[in-house]
Amino acid sequence: MYFFSSLAETIGYASCHLNDAFSRKKVLIGFLGSASLMCLIVALIPIDSSIMFNIFNLNISLNSILIILFASIGKAMASAAFNSGYVFTSKSYPTSVRNTLVSLVSSIGRVGSIISPQINLLRTLVWAPLPYFIFSGSSLLACLFTIFVPDPTNHNI
Repeated sequence: MYFFSSLAETIGYASCHLNDAFSRKKVLIGFLGSASLMCLIVALIPIDSSIMFNIFNLNISLNSILIILFASIGKAMASAAFNSGYVFTSKSYPTSVRNTLVSLVSSIGRVGSIISPQINLLRTLVWAPLPYFIFSGSSLLACLFTIFVPDPTNHNI
């Protein structure tokens, strides 16, 4: 799992070169929307499956493979959105307010990092797919809010 997570991070950060080819706003919306969609797909895949594969003497179900695949793609898209968000923010605001805004957003992100393990506990306490729905909804909400932010591509700040 560590290998898949590292591979997803690498692919996510490498895909940020799309910022140079396309509009930063469209790329950020695409990454956030894709991350939301992948989390939603993982939430909708049932855990049990009758189709089993024997990989390296481990019996792994088809649904487990699909969950790992879509979760890794979602992690790559979330990493790409995180990195693109920094580039998008640095091009959107003048230097006088940029440092304060990046610090504020970083602090809010740290609060989210503290809360996320508690959200993951909802898997055992309430309903197994609930954390995926929460993370998918928050990414979709960020995607919708990004639509209303002006595109910094043609601005000279």
